[in-house]
Amino acid sequence: STATGASGWIDVTGFDVELRRLAGALGPKAFVTEVAHPLAVEVGRAWEAGELEVRQEHYASEAVATQLRLALGALQDVAGSPVVLLATLEGEMHGLGLVMVAVYLAVSGAKPRIVGASTPVDQIAEAASALHADVVGLTITPAGVTRTLESQLRTLERQMPRDAHL
Repeated sequence: STATGASGWIDVTGFDVELRRLAGALGPKAFVTEVAHPLAVEVGRAWEAGELEVRQEHYASEAVATQLRLALGALQDVAGSPVVLLATLEGEMHGLGLVMVAVYLAVSGAKPRIVGASTPVDQIAEAASALHADVVGLTITPAGVTRTLESQLRTLERQMPRDAHL
């Protein structure tokens, strides 16, 4: 729940307890599709509407990311294919989507490798080569859609290893 108390703050204890309960009860894949993604969308909508402040949006996102990282940590040693490098383009600071996608991919049998948010195009291409990525996946939030996005994508396509897909 993103409900706030009298102080205008998220009920941190209740929020964390409920996330842990749902993560354990649902398992990683359902947690992503039934909780993490819908919650991220709702928190973003509430922030945009002025119903949540930045501190609340950040806390909720980090609390969800913590549960996702715990699940991902348990899946890291599982062999998987294809290898999927995950990043956001430079200037895109929202990395929650990366962790959601990584958990979903890992449970589905792929091998996700997160390089993180706001990664320069040349570094994404070099990481794809170094990690022998079969696929490069990018998450882009509405805030990350800029005039330079198309240019960054074209540059990345040119610099990526020939056998990797974007």
